[in-house]
This record gives sequence, C-alpha cells and structure tokens, in this order.
Amino acid sequence: MSWAPNRSPAKRAESLPALLQATQVERRLAAGRPTIGLEKSLLELAIGFDRLHQPSEALAAGEESVKICRELVASSTVGSQAALSSSLNTTGALLFGMRRFEEALAANTESIAIDRELVSRKPGEGQRHRLAVALANRSECLSALGRDDEALVAAEEAVGLLRELASRPGSESVHALFPLAHALLILSHRLEDLGRLDESLAARAEAKTTVHQRWVGVRRPLWAVVAAAAVILLLALALEIAKLAR
Repeated sequence: MSWAPNRSPAKRAESLPALLQATQVERRLAAGRPTIGLEKSLLELAIGFDRLHQPSEALAAGEESVKICRELVASSTVGSQAALSSSLNTTGALLFGMRRFEEALAANTESIAIDRELVSRKPGEGQRHRLAVALANRSECLSALGRDDEALVAAEEAVGLLRELASRPGSESVHALFPLAHALLILSHRLEDLGRLDESLAARAEAKTTVHQRWVGVRRPLWAVVAAAAVILLLALALEIAKLAR
C-alpha cells in the first residue's frame, strides 16, 4: 500500500537474518518488558518478512509490535503513541495484502485517530507525513470494500497534506516526493473509479511531473531522474495489478 524503498530479492533475503538477530538481541535486553527498541525491531522484521512474501510471519511480527505499543501507551512511555500509529498502519497494510480488508480498515482507522490527535497537539512534519500515508492506505481499504466516495475523500486529504509538505524547503528529498507521487496515483484511481476520467488523467500526469521537475530542478544526475521515472511507472503498474486482483 504505502510506498517504501525496495531492495532486490537477494538483498532482501540477506537482510532477514540480520533482522531476526536484532530482534533476538532486543528481546534479551527487554527481559520480558515492553520496550520501544523491541517494538521497532519487530516492525522492521514484519516488513522484512512481507518483502520475502511470508505474510503469516510478517503479520505475527506486526501484531506483536502493536501489542507492545499498547503496553507502552498504557505506561505513558514517551513516543509510544506515534509508535502505535506506525505499527497499526503497517499491520493494516499487511492485513490488506492478505485481503482481510475489514480488519485492515479497523487498524488503519485507529492509526488515523492517533495521528489526528498528535497533529492537533504538535503539527510537525513527521506527524503530518505519517497521517498522509495512513490516509492513502485508508483510500485503498475503502476502495477494496466498494466505498468509493469515502475512498476519494481520503485520497484527496492525503494528497493535500503531502502537497503542503512537498512545497516546503528541502522537499526535493525522496522522503517528501515519492509518497506524494504515490498518493496522486491512488487519487487517480479513485477518480477513475467514479468515472471522472479527465481529473484522473490530470492526477496521474501530476504524479509523473512532480518527481521529474523536482529532481531536474535540483540538478540531479541523469541516472537519478531515470530511476525516479521508473519508480513512478512501477507504482502505477502495482496499483493496476492490485486493482485487477480484487
């Protein structure tokens, strides 16, 4: 659902033992107690399993991460609410990949509620970015459940937040640009679902030009511009495949 830099299959396989070892180390350090370190290791492990197409193992790690976060929130640990939001959003994405759409939406809804509260208290870039990614994921969940109008609203809010972040100084970074391009592609699909084809094509075109203009504008090397364009094309293809698979 949400975009993240990917690795080759060989690199992903090589990284899994390191993730497992890191999680074991954090378990020993935690000594039966919930810790932020263990929660983060489990979340990274969940993503690692998912990239190797091991959904059951990925979901188990994600759900354990959520459980630990809830315990941390209950003890008022600093940073635990943001960690819980991230764990819920990731676990929701894993459930979505397993076609468990109602459960994915429930996890996503809780994640967004936490993020909205955090943004209202401290509207920093990190909180707003996390909320935008969760909203993009929500759009996908709602679309899979046939709730097209609600899916469009979520996609539009995600794009609005990311456009604002991308307009700030330093927004040429991948961290700001690719999530915006991804959200625009999701918005394009939601508009297409509702028969608004001209607006859909406009959103898709903006997704492509956003990355191209930003990267060329800051004098990136040619290989980086080509790589950015390739990522956008792959994102569009992935969304098309996901749509056909429903």
